Amino acid sequence: MENLAGKEYGDCALVEFMNKGSFGFVYKARLTDKETGSTGYKGEIYAAKILSLENATDRHRELVNREINILQQLDHPNVVHYQYHIVADKIACIVMEYCSGGTLFQHIGALKRDNKVMDEEEFVSTLIQIAKGVEFLHDNAIIHRDLKTKNMYTGDKKVIKIGDFGVAKLISNSPKMSVLVGTPYYLSPEILEEKPYDEKTDIWSLGCSCYEMATGNYAFHLDTMEALKEAVCKGKLPESPAIPYNDDIENLIKQMLSKVSADRPTIKQILKFLQEPQTYKPKRNDSSSQKVSRSESTESNVYFYKGMDEKMKKKNRKFWEKESEKLQK
Repeated sequence: MENLAGKEYGDCALVEFMNKGSFGFVYKARLTDKETGSTGYKGEIYAAKILSLENATDRHRELVNREINILQQLDHPNVVHYQYHIVADKIACIVMEYCSGGTLFQHIGALKRDNKVMDEEEFVSTLIQIAKGVEFLHDNAIIHRDLKTKNMYTGDKKVIKIGDFGVAKLISNSPKMSVLVGTPYYLSPEILEEKPYDEKTDIWSLGCSCYEMATGNYAFHLDTMEALKEAVCKGKLPESPAIPYNDDIENLIKQMLSKVSADRPTIKQILKFLQEPQTYKPKRNDSSSQKVSRSESTESNVYFYKGMDEKMKKKNRKFWEKESEKLQK
């Protein structure tokens, strides 16, 4: 499905392959027939998520329909905007807002190549925007279940938006769920142990993303699923000296990574902390950017790539990408 550039589905023309997700492929797309209308503007760039329905099981179709139903309910500045969808030629095509700034994961990687991490001001601004998006989801009884920096996008005017709702779930009358789903690096203890969980699992994933934003490294990154589960479920927090921010920010990240979900703050508490000056006081820093030695940062996190050379790191990343795909499916 990576060779669909040039194909048209309804008035959506696929222009260029962008990336592969857990459930489908994402293309840049243009609308061809309509000058204006409910689906968008002719010629404007959108993102089209292509999902194969060939030989699809009832469960697969249910997940596709659920993602579409959830997307149709979302209208928030910090959530990727749904345009419309069509089903044709055994393909589901979901057309969404295109975020030209790429993913937060890519931004973190670019900074790391220059031996930098986000400065504190950017970190707080980014986290506030993500938290507002998560607050909107939780207020509407939606658990994302796969919050990670690869699913956080930069749109126009550097607005951060949450995307990819392929495994999102509406909280039913029985809100506690126990399905093992998500991306391994960001899985909460309760999900790894296949215990009942609720929206606090998103807070754990957000904490992992915050650690990544602050240090350039994954919070938990081990060689096997068993080792990852042991570290997470025993409450082994990642080392924190690499976090170059106010102690309050470090403590907030630690609270989000509390083993017991009830000990984690709610998304509203996180926002209140970040937005009330009397609660949060930025750390004074004379430098406009914060540089962290890559060797120093790596050594300070005993869970991240310990003893690995670049070749081993690449092999390790591919292993976890495959593990993630298997888990999602």
